[in-house]
Amino acid sequence: MKKGKEYELLVEQIYNELSRDAVITQDEYIMGLESGRTRQIDVTIRQNIANVELLIIVQVKDWGRKADVKVIDEFISVIRDVRASKGILVCIAGFTRKAKEYAKRQSIELYSAHTAINHKWSFGLKIPAIRILHIFEFSFQTSVPVTGGEKITFTKIPAFRNKNGVIPITKMVDYALEGRQLECSTIWNQFDVSHKGIYCNIVNDEFRELVQLTGQYKFIKTDVSQSLLLPTEYRAIVDHVKDEITATFVGEKDVLPLLKDASKWTKTDSKKFNKNQVHLESECIFLIIDGDKYYLRYKFRFNGLNKSYSIC
Repeated sequence: MKKGKEYELLVEQIYNELSRDAVITQDEYIMGLESGRTRQIDVTIRQNIANVELLIIVQVKDWGRKADVKVIDEFISVIRDVRASKGILVCIAGFTRKAKEYAKRQSIELYSAHTAINHKWSFGLKIPAIRILHIFEFSFQTSVPVTGGEKITFTKIPAFRNKNGVIPITKMVDYALEGRQLECSTIWNQFDVSHKGIYCNIVNDEFRELVQLTGQYKFIKTDVSQSLLLPTEYRAIVDHVKDEITATFVGEKDVLPLLKDASKWTKTDSKKFNKNQVHLESECIFLIIDGDKYYLRYKFRFNGLNKSYSIC
C-alpha cells in the first residue's frame, strides 16, 4: 500500500458518510484539459444538483507538517485543469495561517480527518449531550393461587418469570403497557397484565402462575440535564477555515453507560442547549417501584448523524 493510502481511505469513508447521495471514488485519474496530462486525484465526489453535474476533488496529505501556501497554489492549478466545481484539501497536520487566508479567498475548503482507531489521527472528540428524563411512580398488585389451610409468607421483593427465564421488572412494565407510551399525567393510570404463562414468587418464595396482575402509575416530573460524550469509536473532520468539527460516525457502545451514570449529568434548561451542533439527544423513562429505581427505556439520536436507537 502506497504511503498515505490508508489516510485516503479514511477520507473516502468520511465523505461517503457525509454525502450518501453522491458517488465517491478513491484514487481516480482525470485528464487535464489545459495540461493535456492525466491528473491523479485522491478522492472525487460527483453529485447531481438540479440536473447539474458537479465534480469536487479532494487531495489528502498524511503529513507531519502543516500544508502551506505552495500546496494551495499547486492545488488551484489542478482544480482548474480538471474543471472541478470545488476543491478540498485534507491534511492531518493542519495548515499555516497564510495557507488558511489564501484558501479562504480562493473558496478552497481545508480539513483534517480523524478517527479513534489510529492514535496518529485521533483527538479528544467531545460531543455535547442532553438527557430528558421522565420520572414515573409505579405500583403492582398480584393475585396467585393458594390452597386452603396453607401457611403463607410474602416475599418482600417478588420476581417474575416465564418459560424463557426471569423477567426483569422493567419488562413486566412493558408487558403491562403492551408497548404503548406512558402518559405524562399526574393522576394515577390503571393497567392490567393479561399475558398467560407468567409466574411470580410473591407467596412462600415459590413461583406460581399469576391469576391477575394489576397496577397503576403516575407521572412525577421531567428533568433535563447535560453532559459530554467522550466516544471511543468515531470518525470526524475538522474545518480549519470555519473552526468547526463534524462527526460522521459515533459508536453507540459508550452511550448507555453515560446515560446511566447520574454523576456525569448536570441539570440545565433545554432552551439553552445549542441544537445546531452535532450532539447526542436522549430521552429516558425512569421508574420508582416500591422505593427502588429502574430505567425502563432509552431513546437517543445523534443530531446531524441521522442515527436513532431504542434500548430497553
